[in-house]
Amino acid sequence: ARPQSGNAREVVFGEGIDIAIVLDISGSMAALDFEPNRLGAAKSVIRDFIRRRQYDRIGLVVFATEAFSQVPPTLDYQVLERVLDETKVSWDIGLDSGTAIGLGLANAANMLRDSKADSKVIVLLTDGANNSGQIDPLTAAEIARALDIRVYTIGAARPGPAPLPFPDGRIEYRDSEIDEETLRQIADITSGLYFRAEDTEGLQQEFGDLLFALVNVLRLLGIVAEDALQQTNDRFIERFQYIEQQAAEQGQSLQAMSLEEMDQLWEQAKQHLPS
Repeated sequence: ARPQSGNAREVVFGEGIDIAIVLDISGSMAALDFEPNRLGAAKSVIRDFIRRRQYDRIGLVVFATEAFSQVPPTLDYQVLERVLDETKVSWDIGLDSGTAIGLGLANAANMLRDSKADSKVIVLLTDGANNSGQIDPLTAAEIARALDIRVYTIGAARPGPAPLPFPDGRIEYRDSEIDEETLRQIADITSGLYFRAEDTEGLQQEFGDLLFALVNVLRLLGIVAEDALQQTNDRFIERFQYIEQQAAEQGQSLQAMSLEEMDQLWEQAKQHLPS
């Protein structure tokens, strides 16, 4: 049994969330509209995200034309970071450069299917549209929903053409191909959220919003409280305090609110307290 507290400002420890990170490694992730490139920026913010977790088991799936379960959900964050650091763009490891979003998502759902955690989450990051694999992304989303898994999707690419270096030294300018509608639908089907980042700083901010969303899930379940919040930054603490105040004015506590109601308050907080 985990310690409980009647004081919302005290730390409440618990088992945490099981998370599967699904990372696109297709060739376009080498594009230079992020610093140092899309994949490098993604790895950096994912590494920071991992270091902000304490009680969550985290696994890693990568995908291009195929999907691979690199690390099963684990609390050994050092192993996870080492595998993440070694992750490369598909054509640097001899893989074809396609984007099998559905396959990556289904692989992650299978990774979490036997999880006993109170909450199961998939974080999927891509810069493209599904063009490979045997599984449609929305079919994979339905599988995730059936397994009670919430999916948070992140589209990472700047609008317009971006320089893309190829292994033979060529550099071509390629337009972003993010299928935002599908990413939104995946999130909607599974009661998750969709985020869009257009540069490295934006990606860091979107992962901050994602961390906030996960903290909300934990608070709703009574698993963790202020300790997780303090691992964000002042902007998110101020916003969190804002929605606590708004909830109190409505005569509710955050634990008694649905995630949809908290999401609405979070959107209000972002407008009231911009970055």
